[in-house]
Amino acid sequence: MAVFDNAKYSLEELLDVERNIDREAYPERYQTLQTEIEKRKNDQQVKKVLAPKSESFAEPLAKRVIWSPMKSEGANFQAYDLAEDSHYRLVFKASTYAIIFYWFFILIGLAYALIAAGVDLTSPQLDTEFEFSFHTIVGMCFVGAGLVLFYKGTIPFVFDKSRGWYWKDRKSPTAVVDKSSLQEFGKINDIIAVQLIPKLVEDSEGDYYSFEVNLVLKDCSRVHVIDHGSKDAIEKQANKLSSFLDIPLWSTLNHQH
Repeated sequence: MAVFDNAKYSLEELLDVERNIDREAYPERYQTLQTEIEKRKNDQQVKKVLAPKSESFAEPLAKRVIWSPMKSEGANFQAYDLAEDSHYRLVFKASTYAIIFYWFFILIGLAYALIAAGVDLTSPQLDTEFEFSFHTIVGMCFVGAGLVLFYKGTIPFVFDKSRGWYWKDRKSPTAVVDKSSLQEFGKINDIIAVQLIPKLVEDSEGDYYSFEVNLVLKDCSRVHVIDHGSKDAIEKQANKLSSFLDIPLWSTLNHQH
């Protein structure tokens, strides 16, 4: 019996097949068809939910702001905490979950590379002569990926009202001559709103929602701050940042249907 590939057909074509298929003769095919149709309908609903909703805001400037995500990727867990270092300073820092995740990559990769190289990790004396192989390289790739994730994911995003600046970098703006060398840098007075938007991240193991916090500047351009997968946590963080900066929060999460 020929295999019917549902993925090759549009939703309208699948609905037409559903209306005409012999359910008793092909029960498995019918069940697979219904599963695909339901998935397509959910995908359409997701697109509707994630559609730009600038018209939902009374502020005229909101209609000039881009409402699509600034980053296509995003974590499916709470990757950042928001710490109040002082009355005048808020800092987004990597969460404990994120640090554990980064170290998991590093340690698993290191262990895999050493075992593949013929090193007995249970021995009190480790051999210094390794047998490098494809598996060793794979393990070191995991280590490298973990180190990159750790380095990028632990860079703080700082809002300092005493200086009137915001920046993303390990270095303080006072420690550098050229402020443009920082990953992000700007004046707090240039921020007119905090933007909070959802996004659907496509993943081979299953798509998931992530949520993005951006700054909206006077010229309606945006600066990406953070994104992660905990809706409750990121809503609290966005509200806290909005109150701290004394500017409105423009969130499409409140307008989802």
